Amino acid sequence: MNRLARTSFLLAVALTAGVGTAHAQRPKAQPSAPPPGPWANKFFMTDVERSTNQPAPRVLVHDFGTVPFGTVCVEKFTLTNPYDVPMQVLDVRVECGCLKAFPPTKVLQANESAEFAVTMDAGKFKGANAKKLFVAFGPNYVSTAELEFRATSREDVTLSPGRVDFGIVPQGTKTKPRTVTLKYEGRQKDWKVTDIVKPPAGLVVECQEASRGSPFAVTYDVTVTLQDDASAGLLAATVELKTNDPTTPLLKVNVGAMVVPPVAVIPDKVTFRGLPVGTEREYKVLVRGSGGETFTLTADVSEAAGVRVEGILPAPSSLHVITVKCLPKAAGPFRHEVKLRTSLGGPPLVLVVEGEAE
Repeated sequence: MNRLARTSFLLAVALTAGVGTAHAQRPKAQPSAPPPGPWANKFFMTDVERSTNQPAPRVLVHDFGTVPFGTVCVEKFTLTNPYDVPMQVLDVRVECGCLKAFPPTKVLQANESAEFAVTMDAGKFKGANAKKLFVAFGPNYVSTAELEFRATSREDVTLSPGRVDFGIVPQGTKTKPRTVTLKYEGRQKDWKVTDIVKPPAGLVVECQEASRGSPFAVTYDVTVTLQDDASAGLLAATVELKTNDPTTPLLKVNVGAMVVPPVAVIPDKVTFRGLPVGTEREYKVLVRGSGGETFTLTADVSEAAGVRVEGILPAPSSLHVITVKCLPKAAGPFRHEVKLRTSLGGPPLVLVVEGEAE
């Protein structure tokens, strides 16, 4: 190789090495952070009132897992308004008829909470399924939360009806047990339910084999009893059954009820915002019996806190309309509890009076 050729060759090698080095030293592009989700998603986030600055995910996902065909899956959320303006649910849209939503109807004040239930009917699809639910909040500022619900509906296991539903139950009353039928028609020989995972509080669960037509077909009766000491409120519980199926060792049966207390305070929280010190404001509150039974009412409140209750009827009634008056004596946030006692006995009802004086 002559001198000119050798020089050209060395120059080419040097240039190639330089290009390679430049590529090697070039910093790698960092993956960009996903864009934040709609601010309405924060209503469904837990403990959001403690950290309102945390970003909202693009989509909130809940997976019910693998369930028997026909199961009505239930998820109960606690909505919390983390913003300083009143908000409420304006509209709900679903991608398919398998989803249903039961939003609260009341307006949520700042930091106020309410229950929001969603059901997914696995009797309307087979196999894996993922559908979205859109919840619009407003009215002064409007944003739409986006939630995705997933479930896999088994074809070899069916549940009928798809959910144990007690309906509306007065608290403290005995109800008739509810029974659902669990049926297996798969390929596993001697398939069976082996145990019941400890049931949720307030429920008694029994599971008995009803029939076995062949080594590959068996039917069970799952009976659920709602105890009379069940807590008041919306019950959305899950009963888990252990099986000898290695692919799906646990089966879930959903149980629902609305346990209504003998007497309810509506609303049970009164919020006064931007209340000037020395200025009194009032709010009407209902104290209503669920069974039509009449009762008398007394209120236990310290007037030194600047809270008074007026309008209590001296005679028994199934509905009392009382007036809560608040007269703050110092600037800043405040929170007081008014204990209401009825002639029906039981623990006192608690009415929370909170807000901020300026």
